[in-house]
Parts: sequence; C-alpha cells; structure tokens
Amino acid sequence: FTSKIMVIDDLANRHHDCDFLLDQNEPNQIQKQYAALLPQHCVQAIGWTNLLARPEFYDKVLQERSGLLVFLGGGDHSEDLSACIEKLLVFPKFHPLKVLVSSDYMPLAHWKVQLLNHGQAHCDLPNPAPLYRSANLAVVRCGFVSYELALLGIPAVNIYTSPVQSE
Repeated sequence: FTSKIMVIDDLANRHHDCDFLLDQNEPNQIQKQYAALLPQHCVQAIGWTNLLARPEFYDKVLQERSGLLVFLGGGDHSEDLSACIEKLLVFPKFHPLKVLVSSDYMPLAHWKVQLLNHGQAHCDLPNPAPLYRSANLAVVRCGFVSYELALLGIPAVNIYTSPVQSE
C-alpha cells in the first residue's frame, strides 16, 4: 500500500522490511545486529542526534526548580516504584516528590494520599515537559524520558532494566 516504510526501533532483535530505520539510542554494540535484520537498501539513522522529540522539549523556558521527579515508565507495574517512593519520603531534601505514573498504575490512589505533604502524583500528562522542567533532579527508568530530560538540562539518575539500556 506504500512505496516507503520507516521503522522506529530500539531493540535490534527482529527483522524489519523497511527502507529507513530510526534507533534513537546512543550508538551501542547491540545495534550491530541490524545488519542481519534489515534489507541491504535500508538506510539506518542511529543515535540520539536523530532524536524525534516534541517541540516543547526544545524550548529553553526558564522555570524555578525544586524537588525530585520520579518516573519509572508508563508501563511500570512492579514494586520498584513503590519501594523508591517509600525510601525517598524519608529524605526531605528531595521534596517535593513529583511522581509520574500511568492511569493503570494500581497503587495510584494510595500514593496520592501518601504524598499529600511531600509532593504530588501526576497521571497521564499530555505534556510532561513543564513537570520535568520543574525538578532539580530525576530518577527514571532508561528510555525516551532520559533524552527528554537531557534536552531540558535536568540531571537524572537512570535505572536500566534491559540489556539494550545497560550499555
């Protein structure tokens, strides 16, 4: 139905019948696997210099910063986030805590109550840039959010959970 196909991938673990592949991760050893997974004619754009971020992440708006952003990914359904929040609650120097989750995060109601005097839980933000920009520091699971924070100049502690992220 089309003459050209572009694929956005970051795993390098499956075949793609495409003309253009974008992997926005920092160049790494895993990406060498693309040679065997893509047609010979496929153009590869690899690296964060090819980043496709929304315009609000390129705006250099000055904003007062305070507290710590915690975001372990929209699909985080583990106990990691709960354990992280519990530990951070006892360190006032990191407050206010700005916790970002998706609406299907089951303990959301619990954490909204627990954070009342120490920060706030945010859910499914259509534009998270202002929230990111308001933090002094972030604790995040590696992923696209790492690049968004870098564009905004927010220092981050990146937690990796897969081999692609470890390198």
